Amino acid sequence: MPPEPLPGEHGAEIAPLPPPPADPAPAGASAASALPYGEVDLTTAGTGGPAVASWQAPAYSPPPARSNALPLGVLVIMLVISLVAGAAGGYIAGSRAPRLVSGLAPPSSPGSDSSGPVTTDESVAMVAAAKRVDPAVVTITATGGTQSPLAAQGSPAPQSTALGTGIIFDSDGHVLTNDHVVAGSTQFTVLFATAKHPVTAKLLGHDALNDLAVLKVDGQVPGIAQFGTSRDLQPGQRVLAIGSALGDFKNTVTSGIVSALHRTLGGQASEMDDMIQTDAAINHGNSGGPLINLAGQVVGVNTAIASRDPNSGDISQGIGFAIPSDRARDIAQQLLLHGSLSHPYLGITYQGIDSRLQAANSLPVDHGALVSGIKPGSPSDKGGIKKGDIITSIDSQDIDQDNTLFAVLSRHQAGDKVKLTILRNGSKQTAEVTLGQRPDNLQ
Repeated sequence: MPPEPLPGEHGAEIAPLPPPPADPAPAGASAASALPYGEVDLTTAGTGGPAVASWQAPAYSPPPARSNALPLGVLVIMLVISLVAGAAGGYIAGSRAPRLVSGLAPPSSPGSDSSGPVTTDESVAMVAAAKRVDPAVVTITATGGTQSPLAAQGSPAPQSTALGTGIIFDSDGHVLTNDHVVAGSTQFTVLFATAKHPVTAKLLGHDALNDLAVLKVDGQVPGIAQFGTSRDLQPGQRVLAIGSALGDFKNTVTSGIVSALHRTLGGQASEMDDMIQTDAAINHGNSGGPLINLAGQVVGVNTAIASRDPNSGDISQGIGFAIPSDRARDIAQQLLLHGSLSHPYLGITYQGIDSRLQAANSLPVDHGALVSGIKPGSPSDKGGIKKGDIITSIDSQDIDQDNTLFAVLSRHQAGDKVKLTILRNGSKQTAEVTLGQRPDNLQ
C-alpha cells in the first residue's frame, strides 16, 4: 500500500488560500479610491495629478524545450549490440553447462540439495518437479515360473508376473527398483513413460535385505533422475510420489508430506529401521518408484505400505514407506560394482529406542537398540549378549536415530571384531563380538 501523501503532495486535499483582506480605506477617502487586490496605485501622492493607468506585466513566452531523446540511429545501434551480446552469452553458458551422466552423484553445491526452501508458488513447484523426474520413471514387468509337478506333461509352465516401477539414474540405462519387484523372476521388460512398447532389461544385481535391485536397458534413455540427500528431510515437508499405480496407471503423481523419519518395518525387514514414512498415496505397482522433493530430486525409493494393523485388524490409510536416498545411492553403487552385498551378522532381534519406547518401558536411555531375542550359536550368543540388554554403541559410535544399529553394522564386514557398549540392569558393560556372515535364508 503506498504511503498516504503528506499535506501538499499530489493526492492530498488542500484548502485554497483565502485572499488577504483589503486595507481599510483611510478616513475621508471615497469608496471608489479603494484599489482592488493586485493593482498598483501610481498616482502621485499629494500632487492631485491625474491617475495613471494600472501597470501590467508583459506576456510570458516560455523558452524552447530541450530534448533528451537520443537520435534514432543511436538507438538502433544500441539495440543491435545488446542482441548480439545476449546471444553470445547464452551460447557460452549453454556450451559450458555440465551434462547429467549419473543422477547418483551427490549435489555439488550447498544450494542444490533438498534443504533449500522453495521460493516459487508451491503448486508451480510441484508441477515443475514432476516434469523434471517423469521421463526417468519407468514401468517394470518381471516374469518367470517353474513347471509344477502336478501339471500335465507338455502343458505350458505357469508364469508369475510382477509389476513395479523403476528409476533411471544414469545415461548408461541403469534402473533402480525394489528387490521384491524382480525377486524370483527371470525375464524383465521396461516401459518408458512416453513409449508404446517395452524394451528388454537385464538384472545386474539385487539385495533382499535392503530390498533394492539394479536393471539395465540398452540404447538411449529418455531421462535421468537426480538423487538428492535424504539427510535434511523434515516431518511436514512436501513430497511427491511417482509410479505405475496398480500396474495400469503408469507415472501416476501423488502428493503428500514426510510424516515421520527413522521408522522400522516389521517382519523379515525388521532391520530396515531408517525408513521414511509418507502419506503420499502409494499403491501396488508403485514399488521402486521415486519419492521426490519440490526441487525434483529423488529423496526416497517407495517400498511398502501399511494397510492393516496386525493386532487390531484396523485398516489404515496414508501410511507408506520409502528407503532414504542416501542409503539407496550407496547400495546402487555397490550393486553396480559387485552384483550383491555381503552383510555382517550379529544374530539378534531388537527395537530401536526413542523417547516413546523409553517412556513406555521405563528405560534408562532414549537411544540405542533394545535386544528382544538372541539366535542360538550366533555371534551375539557367543559374545555374551542377553535378552533385555541395550546396545548403546558399536566401536564408540553411538546408536541413535541418525546412526541406527542397521546402519552402523552396514559399515563393517563379516569377520570384523567390534566392541559393543551395553546397559544391563542399569549397569554399563562392554562385550567383544566377531561379526558373522548373514545367512541368505534368514527369515
